[in-house]
Amino acid sequence: MTAISSAGVTRAAAREAGVPRVTVGTAWPAGWGDCAAAAESRSLFLGPTWFELYTRYFADASTRYLVSFDQAAAQPACVLPVTVRDGTAEAFTNYYASRYGPIGPADSDATPRHVSALVAALVESRPRLHGVRLQPILRDSDEYAALADAFSARGWVTEEFFCFGNWIHRTRGADFASYFASLPGALRSTITRKRKKLLKRGATIDVYHAPADIERHFAAFEEVYRRSWKVREDRADFVRDLALAFGGEGCTRLGVVRLDDRVIASQFWIVRAGTASIYKLAYDEAFAELSAGTVLSDALFRHAIDEDRVELIDYLTGDDGYKKDWMSERREFWGLYAHNPWHWRGALGAGRTLCKRVVRGRTAAAGTE
Repeated sequence: MTAISSAGVTRAAAREAGVPRVTVGTAWPAGWGDCAAAAESRSLFLGPTWFELYTRYFADASTRYLVSFDQAAAQPACVLPVTVRDGTAEAFTNYYASRYGPIGPADSDATPRHVSALVAALVESRPRLHGVRLQPILRDSDEYAALADAFSARGWVTEEFFCFGNWIHRTRGADFASYFASLPGALRSTITRKRKKLLKRGATIDVYHAPADIERHFAAFEEVYRRSWKVREDRADFVRDLALAFGGEGCTRLGVVRLDDRVIASQFWIVRAGTASIYKLAYDEAFAELSAGTVLSDALFRHAIDEDRVELIDYLTGDDGYKKDWMSERREFWGLYAHNPWHWRGALGAGRTLCKRVVRGRTAAAGTE
């Protein structure tokens, strides 16, 4: 494992007046929660509740916390958590999160300055890194541009790569009735018909939000998830603790459809900072013809729009075909792989990246002839 030393970093920052100073540690710094609370307006995956739990489950000896401070300030302004192994620094995240980025306030003026200082810490760290891989980052965001620019300014060669599409819906103050009327006719018809059929057969459709109810009924989600088509959960204990952690703060929405005392569909949403994030869903394929999952989605959308009054509903990771029927806007999340051309392994990666650029450029030029 490669460790990052901050000794050279703080000296480098001190040479440039007005440049944020950076420290590197093996634990979250004092005051990091304020940075995360400010970042949570962009995504729950940048917030304190998420990182408190995620750190407990996934941090290890390779985890490092790069912290940027305004000159003479005691409180951090921005934090970039990474893992460092075999000469490569990577985002401190995994498939359970749908967003990564610098943790701090959204400030178009301050973000490039602090990101530049954090990147300098990575570039100037000892032992030298040969690469830095950060993902997934919202492609159309200040932090993505700031990270790409900062690595390029330091002479590193940056490779961009697509991670996934992301479907969202901005409510713009509309009520559920208006939203429902905007859905495709076939989807509206399916919801109406299947809900009527489910209720006629005695099914119940519940949306739980009280902390005690989340704790009492989360086993229903786990039950149907095990019987669904979903790949077995690697860390089901993490998912459960996540639901309970946000549930304890009144932010978990748990939808459950039962038929003859059997759970046939369930969904787990997180409502935070004006956004409803659709985190996990599952249904029993033995009852697929009843479209219980679709009917349950309708109930949860109704709750999020009319009861929670959210501004944004987010389907998180993936371009699954059904998502665009419910949503109105598609975004993309990309990653950055920065190669250090002054390290032999980084030079190889930089060379491959530059060759790809040349090939793409020639292909694009040939296509215009």
